[in-house]
Amino acid sequence: MLSAVAATSSKTLVRARGHRVPDALELPLVVSDEAEKITKNADAEKIFKNLGLWEDVERSSRRKIRSGKGSVRGRPHKLRAGALVVVSKRLGAERAFGNFNGVRVVDVSSLNVSDLAPGTHPGRLTIWTESAIKGLEARLEGVHT
Repeated sequence: MLSAVAATSSKTLVRARGHRVPDALELPLVVSDEAEKITKNADAEKIFKNLGLWEDVERSSRRKIRSGKGSVRGRPHKLRAGALVVVSKRLGAERAFGNFNGVRVVDVSSLNVSDLAPGTHPGRLTIWTESAIKGLEARLEGVHT
């Protein structure tokens, strides 16, 4: 878990996963707690555009048609993992940010390794809220030695 959290702050690992991150952007991305209260899709889009991450959202929204028997077995499309938005409380942000394909919203108490490193590849583009960082510190307080 600690390694997966640390990988979210490495720009080389995030880019190696295929995310499109501007050069001027510093990782980890921490936004104010106001992002948790956003309920409209247009406001979430503005946040992605202001951060310079809209290109990555568009990248993850494309679906690939799966070849072989997977399409016969009810799994015709492969979806890309986009940005992960970590909040402290679910106040409506999952409705706004979750409308984009590949973007996932998760609260810090239910955050796990497969959210941070889908497919066992660390370095997922993660947007943290300020209170989520505090909640993560409290959750991992006794872990690091």
